[in-house]
This record gives sequence, structure tokens and C-alpha cells, in this order.
Amino acid sequence: MIRGGTRSIAIYGRNGVGKTVVSTNLSTALSLAGYRVLLIGCGSTAGSLMPSPADVPVPTLLGLMRRHPGVSPAEALWESYAGLFRLETGLSPEGGAGPDMSVTAATRRIAESGLFEELKLDYVIYNVQGDEAGGGFTVPVRQGFFQSIFTVMSAELNSVRATNSLFEQIRQHSGNGSARAGGIIANLVDAPFGRELIDDYASRTTIGVLAYIPRILAVGKKEAPERTVFESLSDSHQAELFSSLALKIVTNLETRIPHPLGPDELWRFSLGWNTRFVEMETGEGAGAGI
Repeated sequence: MIRGGTRSIAIYGRNGVGKTVVSTNLSTALSLAGYRVLLIGCGSTAGSLMPSPADVPVPTLLGLMRRHPGVSPAEALWESYAGLFRLETGLSPEGGAGPDMSVTAATRRIAESGLFEELKLDYVIYNVQGDEAGGGFTVPVRQGFFQSIFTVMSAELNSVRATNSLFEQIRQHSGNGSARAGGIIANLVDAPFGRELIDDYASRTTIGVLAYIPRILAVGKKEAPERTVFESLSDSHQAELFSSLALKIVTNLETRIPHPLGPDELWRFSLGWNTRFVEMETGEGAGAGI
């Protein structure tokens, strides 16, 4: 177990990249390994975590705060498979709709409540919603809510751009003691070129890839499955991948300041890979051998 307090981790990724499924299965893997874990869904609704209790409305912390300003975060807490604690933030009490306000307001309320100490948590994992780092991620990164940030990315260029935006935010605020990048989690990696594209980007930004997770029914792109892979496919390769990822996060505490691609470099990167995609589809040129 980690000594000296709770480790706070943010999982970021553009919408549709499978970030929620990765966050949930990773948190479950840590719980199964004997750690006390709280998974916080930083979204605008009560649907940013999977799975949710059947036929039971899930309250959001900030929704409760709007109605009862002095409410305890424990009122929004629920427990799931493997003893994993969960909590949804929802919209901010000021009416803001962005993850910026949700993460900021909810994190402050939770930290001040003493919930981490009460639950004797080893890890708090934030599933951060949003496509762009610039709007929704600036405040929590700047104020140092997270000790380390992991990004879920696929081999799609939109995912690369979203990751690069996050890295720009981390680098911009790296001088004030804020969180650094812990690594890349490659999700939805099936095509032969998937690993190559992600590895290319990772090497340019000096941030390592912790895991390569294939696209499967149990780890979908957008539609959250009914159960974690540990409940539905406990002996599967996918369950083993998440257990291995959890072990890496536990044992590797190293974080780095990323080197995001500049506008021109990102444009050349995208153009180069677009060209290879076309060559692969047409069977012509160097990309045909990807």
C-alpha cells in the first residue's frame, strides 16, 4: 500500500476513445489487488461511470449541492463490484456545464470533507470528461488536484490532437507544482498501424505507453457495457491487461513533463499519417506495408 496519503490520478481522453471503460476496469483491477479505491466520474450527468446500479438513479454530488449547499459528499457515494467506491460530480452548483467547473467544485468539496481519510483510500481516480484540454482541464491541472495524469488515446488523429492539447496544458503549468504525465494508455488498438502511430507520437513527446488494449465487445468505444471485464471475462486476455496496467501504475511513480508537438509539427505528423492511411487503403506506396 502507498504510505503517507492517497494518490490522486486523472484519466483523460477525448469523448468516444473508451476512457470511461478503461477508468472503470483499471479501478476495479486496483480494488481486486487489495487497494481501497474511489472512482470519480467528472461528467455533466450521472452516466460517466459504468456500470451503474440497475434501476437506481445515481445522484450527482454537485446536483445535491445545488439543493443542499452543506451536503456531505458521502451522500453521493456508492459501492460496486470488488468494493470499488464511486461518485459522480455532475454539473457545478453555479450552473457551469464544463468539466472544468465540475472537477474543481467537486474536488474541493470532497477534499475538505475528509472523505479520503474516512474511507482510508489508497487511490482516487478521476474519469475526466471532455474533448479538449484547454477549456475543461485548465483549472484542475493548474491547481494541482492530481498527482499524475494518464491519457487514453487511440490511433485516430482526433485522439492525437486531444492528447497533444492535454500535454500542452501540463507543460504550460509544470512550473507551479502541478501534475505531470504518467503515461499513455493505448485503447482500441487492433489495426496493424495502430501501435506504430501511437508509438511514433509517444516517442516525439517523450511519454511512454503503458498498455495496448484491443477493441473488443467488453471494452467498447462508446457504449458502456453492463459489467467490467473482471465480472464477464475474468480469465480473459483483457482482464490480464488491466491487471498488468494496475500493477504498472502502482509500481511506477515516475511522471514527466511532456514535449507536445508544435502546430507545424502536429500538422506534418497528421499529414504524414493521413498519407499512409490512403496508401494502405489503396495498396499503393510505402503505407501499403503498414
